[in-house]
Amino acid sequence: MKIIQQVKSQALSCFLKQASEVDYVARLGKYEQCSLLYLAVSSAREEVVQYLLEKKPKLNGKNGKDKETALHRAVRGLQVKTVNALIASGASSVTKDRHGLKPLCIAMRMYKESKSAEVRKKAETIVGGLEFYQAVPRHIQNIARESARRARETKYGNTSDSQWEVAK
Repeated sequence: MKIIQQVKSQALSCFLKQASEVDYVARLGKYEQCSLLYLAVSSAREEVVQYLLEKKPKLNGKNGKDKETALHRAVRGLQVKTVNALIASGASSVTKDRHGLKPLCIAMRMYKESKSAEVRKKAETIVGGLEFYQAVPRHIQNIARESARRARETKYGNTSDSQWEVAK
């Protein structure tokens, strides 16, 4: 498993150096035809995911094999911060994969079927975030995104509005 993770990380680094655009589609083993964002999520590289999200990639692009989006992959990997970042950036939580599953369904299934307290806690957190963004009207979501933008400005200093533009 460690070797596979290292190969993914090396491939991701290579693609980031070569790709001039953020929506570059890579062909890599069983992940054939996946975006850089999907590859970064698959490798659990939060810093790379954040970098790519700043560049405004296509958030709902599906990989070639399972028709999963980056959000599906982040939910399956129980990556709470990545799931929240993808949702806050505007990723669709209602897109279905090849099996007809939405990210919320995947998280709920993981919560119900897992016997590990840690897995259940992460899945519960993800379910709460996904339910919030599905139930809350769009204008309130925009307010939440604006608050997140202001928090980033406070943490990282003033940034240009185009870099942290709020989705409308």
